[in-house]
Amino acid sequence: MRREAPPVTPPRLTVVAHPLPLFRAGIMATCERLDDCDPVIGAVSLAEVATAVAPHTPNAAVTEVICVCSTDLDDPVFSGISMLTERRPGLRILLILSTPGTRIDVSAAMAAGAAGVVEAGVSAEDLTAAIAAAGTGRITLAPGVSWDLDDAPGASIALTRRERQVLELMGRGLGNRAIAAELFISENTVRNHVRRVHEKLDARTRTEAVVRAAKVGLLEITGSGD
Repeated sequence: MRREAPPVTPPRLTVVAHPLPLFRAGIMATCERLDDCDPVIGAVSLAEVATAVAPHTPNAAVTEVICVCSTDLDDPVFSGISMLTERRPGLRILLILSTPGTRIDVSAAMAAGAAGVVEAGVSAEDLTAAIAAAGTGRITLAPGVSWDLDDAPGASIALTRRERQVLELMGRGLGNRAIAAELFISENTVRNHVRRVHEKLDARTRTEAVVRAAKVGLLEITGSGD
């Protein structure tokens, strides 16, 4: 009986966008040590990213993780990121802040398409974990990043045990079907729980719900792991 070959995992194209050559080279070197980051290319700014990735992705399905720094984040509504994700819908963007204590509107960054925020002083191990998390749809938020969510809900939000379970799985990037399978409940039930989580957190999207939950201590989001 003929055995079918195992499915081939598409390569992950990683683009490191940073204006400083030495900083950019250091991040690229870290990415190149990852087994599934091949190839790794560099760009000076967000404006160059779409052009830089085009020759590498004519026909292949790839996951792209874009690492950018705070020099690209002068626009508080992150229009550069929004335009880039509109042009390249498959992008997963990991923001690397170059200045300690930088304050950003995390909710706006996530809405624009960011998959996470880490500080420039991040260790190689944590950066590796954050890149891997972004590639699988999970969110990474550095503990040291200053948040700017003035309208965040208070810490007294009451979620049921099941709502907390659903929220945790949302934070891991799972969709409704995967959450239903994980919790052995129907997709319709999951949708109801997600809707109630959104209402209690005053969130319009799943990402906003996860970010707000992390802000008030209902959910821990890290770049590690499983």
